[in-house]
Amino acid sequence: MYRPKIERKANIMKSAKTISRIFLTVFSTGLIVGGANSAFAAGGTWTTKAPMPTPRYGFVADVVNGVLYAVGGVANWQALTNVEAYNPLTDAWTTKAPMPIARMSSAVSAVDGILYVFGGSASDGYPTTTVQAYNPVTDSWTNKNNMPTVRNRF
Repeated sequence: MYRPKIERKANIMKSAKTISRIFLTVFSTGLIVGGANSAFAAGGTWTTKAPMPTPRYGFVADVVNGVLYAVGGVANWQALTNVEAYNPLTDAWTTKAPMPIARMSSAVSAVDGILYVFGGSASDGYPTTTVQAYNPVTDSWTNKNNMPTVRNRF
């Protein structure tokens, strides 16, 4: 069924907000009660937490020292540089230093207190070999050696 472009964009953004809220609820509930599996324990309850400041999809997230970091993604058809941190103890979000390169559909992994973001795609849709590291203590990014091949959506 054909829908006007504006209506499709509005539906996608609405879906992105819903996905962000579900994602945050699952992960923050898991963090608070001791692990992601605990969020689904028999007799458990769902609670609504502070919404993510930037509605988006295609972002990546990981936890460093009990704080959840949401990195990159897509909003309004553009890849984002946004980095936001959620502290489940205070139920509050803070904006962090943006990624040097806007990316969506990347991969992320936390190692020894550093977030590593791998690959992904820019707004033009082309995958990248870029690897960058975010240090939450200094709120800064460092370029790392690129991957040997392009990767996204992994």
